[in-house]
This record gives sequence, C-alpha cells and structure tokens, in this order.
Amino acid sequence: MDKPLAVFCVDIGSVATKKFGWACSLVYADSDKAGSGSDMALFADTVAGNLNVGVPVALGFECPLFVPISDSPTRLTAARRGEGRRPWSAGAGSGVLATGLTETVWILRRIRERLVSPVNAYLEWSLFDRAGEGLSCGRRSSPT
Repeated sequence: MDKPLAVFCVDIGSVATKKFGWACSLVYADSDKAGSGSDMALFADTVAGNLNVGVPVALGFECPLFVPISDSPTRLTAARRGEGRRPWSAGAGSGVLATGLTETVWILRRIRERLVSPVNAYLEWSLFDRAGEGLSCGRRSSPT
C-alpha cells in the first residue's frame, strides 16, 4: 500500500453513560498506528483531520442504519438476512437504531464542519477503493 488509509470504527452507545467508543488504525506500507477513545467530538475531529491532510478514511458504525422494506407487510419487522430469527425491531435493535441515527448525523455534521475543503464521499466500497481518496461509509456488499 503506497498511500495511507485510516480505518475508523464506532461503537454506538450513550455518550452520557460512557457507552460510546471508537477505534482507528492508520495503515501505511511500512507501519500501522492505532488509536481509540470515548470522546465523540474528538473522534469526529480526528476523522476530519485525516481527511484534511488527504488521507482516505473508511468509516464504519456498529449499529443498524437501515431497515429492510419488504413488499410484504407481514415481513416489515422481520429479521434481516444473516441476523438469525430475531426481528430487527426487537429489544436492543430498535434502541440502537435510534441512538445510531442521531449520533451518526451529529458525527457526519461535525466532520463536514471541520473540513477545510469538501471531500468526496462514497457509499460503495469499490468506488472508494478505486478513487483512493475521500470518505467511505459504504459496505462491500449490499444487504438484502
């Protein structure tokens, strides 16, 4: 790898009760640097800092950020593929979805506010990988 890549992962949870966390790895051809923390503002500022110096950033959120919309009304709250039999809307899933939506919006807004110039954002990994720049919040394959 000639160009660095910063990979950030966020564990969504209540900031007030200290259940929010993040970790990152900055990968170069000959080194790997890591970091982590629980401060949401510092996290967003760190992502923006990498983008501001031209380091591509892959960003992942550990929470549901989509819900399956079935053609059948009886399947609207069914389990998502690959997640067993428990409905996505049961128990923790719906709570983490709500928390994740608010925290993700806050984080992305803060990153945008801290950028010195606009960066390209990608939802498809293949496009991000090919471009070698910008911010990826995508996934390798589409859920169904």
